[in-house]
Amino acid sequence: MEPTAERIALLTAGDVAACLGIPTSTLANWRYQGRSWAESWFETTAALKPSTRVGYRHVLDRRVLPRWGDRPLGSIDRAEVRQWVGELADEGLSAKWIRNIVSVFALVLELARDAGALRDNPAHRIRLPRSSRPEARFLTAGEVARLAAATRDEYQFFIWLAAYTGMRPGELCGLRVRRLDLLRRRVHVAETLQPIRGVLTSGPPKTYEVRSVPLPRFVVRLAGEHLAMRSGQVGRALGPDDWVFGGQDDPAEGLNRDSFRKWVVLPALRSAGLREAVRTHDLRHTCASLLIQLGAHPKAIQDRLGHSDIGVTLNLYGHLFPSLEEHLTDALEDLWRTASGT
Repeated sequence: MEPTAERIALLTAGDVAACLGIPTSTLANWRYQGRSWAESWFETTAALKPSTRVGYRHVLDRRVLPRWGDRPLGSIDRAEVRQWVGELADEGLSAKWIRNIVSVFALVLELARDAGALRDNPAHRIRLPRSSRPEARFLTAGEVARLAAATRDEYQFFIWLAAYTGMRPGELCGLRVRRLDLLRRRVHVAETLQPIRGVLTSGPPKTYEVRSVPLPRFVVRLAGEHLAMRSGQVGRALGPDDWVFGGQDDPAEGLNRDSFRKWVVLPALRSAGLREAVRTHDLRHTCASLLIQLGAHPKAIQDRLGHSDIGVTLNLYGHLFPSLEEHLTDALEDLWRTASGT
């Protein structure tokens, strides 16, 4: 029997859903546009760090919503998502940026799937361009000393503290006076400071990044000298909530990590005759390298740097450990000779 308009009109939502092999609730949500689901998902991120939410908002507004905001989620298939990935690559976006964009879109779709609005997530396990980490550059202890000597006086301690604690640039900018425990020779990492849409914003690091890092004695001495200099800069005694490192334009304000390299680190690299490709973050890598040279266990390096697990440490610095194999083998030989009296 040929279907007629009258017969089709008599079909219920349950009939159509049964023909398509999907739940009736899924069919009902077919008309829900991507925009509503994206906003619902964004509301679930309220507890995340402000910088993370700003990043998500940027991806939604610039990439996800313009493409999918007016589309019913049920009408999106994997082929279209693959095509979108190709278009993003054709625009010249980096692999890392593409992965971030598709990841956010996949999270939006996953919320809809969990709610029963989608049978499958069309962005799940989509093949994406492989991103590569920026090459880590390591300075020697001598090069760190040269860099610090070439740095402006008010920021020399920043170089030393970064290279000998492995703190991230945002963690150093977010360091307050009360978290420098000079009597116990420790620095407590519990806050970050970073620019978000042009405004310096303070926030907590991730849970596993909160840590207490021991300080070498010479760093404690330099810390005292630096705080005395800072007190002179602001014209008063420093309070516990004052920043350890002041801003370039206003010493009483916080330090902008993004402009710090351009206006402080890069001129110092040139003056010291070091590679201009060295980033501020490479001082953190330098700390790991120095610790490995001293024979530190990967677990100790993980704890000091605030990595989520030891796998992160080994992935980043595992290639530096083989250089210790010969040293350890010779040490075993010496141990045997001592024990055997040969």
